[in-house]
This record gives sequence, C-alpha cells and structure tokens, in this order.
Amino acid sequence: MAGLLLSITTNAAGVDITAAFIDPNFRAEVYRTIGKTAPEPIYDTDVAGVTGLYVHKTQIQSLAGLEYFVGLETLYCFSNQLTSLPALPVGLKTIWCEDNQLTSLPALPPGLEALKCYDNLLTGIDVTGLNGLTYLRCDYNNMQDKSDIIGLRDGIPVFIFYPQANKTQLNAVIAQARAIGRWRYTRSSWNRLQAAIALAQAVVDDPAAERFQVIARIQALQESMDGLRTIRDAIINVIFMILISPLYPLMWLFPMA
Repeated sequence: MAGLLLSITTNAAGVDITAAFIDPNFRAEVYRTIGKTAPEPIYDTDVAGVTGLYVHKTQIQSLAGLEYFVGLETLYCFSNQLTSLPALPVGLKTIWCEDNQLTSLPALPPGLEALKCYDNLLTGIDVTGLNGLTYLRCDYNNMQDKSDIIGLRDGIPVFIFYPQANKTQLNAVIAQARAIGRWRYTRSSWNRLQAAIALAQAVVDDPAAERFQVIARIQALQESMDGLRTIRDAIINVIFMILISPLYPLMWLFPMA
C-alpha cells in the first residue's frame, strides 16, 4: 500500500491516480472513457466528472480505483470476472453488476434507484434505507428466499427472485445411482432408474435450470433407486404366486374379515 501511495503524485493538472487502476483491462477502459491513451497519466480531475461508466464484458477482475469517480451515477460492470466490488461512489443511481462471481456487495449508495445483481454467488443483500430503489433483480444467486434480502420494502414494482440452482447434491445422487450394479435387478426397474438418471443429467447440463427442477430430479432419482427390484425377489414372488394360485377359489369362498 505504501508503494501505491508513493506512486500517486500531484501537479497542476491534479493528482496522478494511474497506479490506482491495478487491473489492466479496467485501466484500458478508463483511458477509453476519458479520451486518453497510455502511458499518459490519469488524473483525478479526468474522472471526477464522469457520470456514466460502461465497462461491461471486458474481462475485468478488479474495479480498484473506482472511488475516484466521485460524480458517477451509472455503473455497468456486468459480465466480467469480478469477485468483489470496491467502495461505491455515493452518487450512484444505477448499478448493473450481474453475471460475475460476486459473493457479497459493499454498502450500497443511499440514492440507488436500480440494481441488477443476478447470476452471482450472493447469499444476501442489504437494501436498508434505499427509499428510492424501484428496480431490483437478484435471481440466480445463493439466496433461498426474500428473507435473505435485508430491508426489502413493499412497493418495489419490479422484483424477480429465483434461487440459483445448486447442482452439487444432484451430481452426488447421480454418481450414487450410476454406481449401482446392473446384474442384481429386474430389467423394468433398472430401465426406470436409467431414465431417471438421463433426466437428472439433462438438468445438470442445463445452465438455466432452476432450483425446483434440481429438487424434483433428486427426488425422482431417490424414488427410482428405492424402487429397484432384485431378480431374487421377483423370482420368490413368482414362486409364491404359483404356490397360492390353487387356493384362489377358497379365498373367494372364505374371504378374510
């Protein structure tokens, strides 16, 4: 951190903040936004007046340096490789940060109006005090229901929520089912299990699969495994039916109470 502070210098044009942008892809987008080219220095005055920053789909891994965009109102940083966000400028009104690998969000600006953070790894969101928030989309995360959203108020007109499909357990059950040996079981019960495995694998391979589909396939696989019938049991059942078949007429004459 000391080295970074030493590399930021001040002159008549402002404070040189070039070194603050540690991600080369983000730094390139900053140059593009302010109309400069490397290796020209980036000054705090260059970015202070930027109101919209559109750095989506550029393979950015860090937004370090974002704090210098003090006039920022709109941030599009979706479809990158972000695992976290830095402290956000307080004037932000719109944030689109979907399709990353975010596990949490920093404190959200008090005047935020629209937030897209779907398709991440979030386990919760705090929107307490965001009275101007009118759009929130947070589907396909690791949240279970709306209780994972702290401070969510009634009246937000657009709210979409689908928990992200966690396929870890489904993959485990598929592996368990595939490990079962074929030779012990009847053809019909074995074929039912194979059909259930195929349907479960289709859900695993579907990137848009939802949580209820995963749960349904887990249940179906468990039922198919429980329903496997051994050849030995089938033979015993056939022998039993043959032995008692002569008694059928007596069963009609003397029904059991």
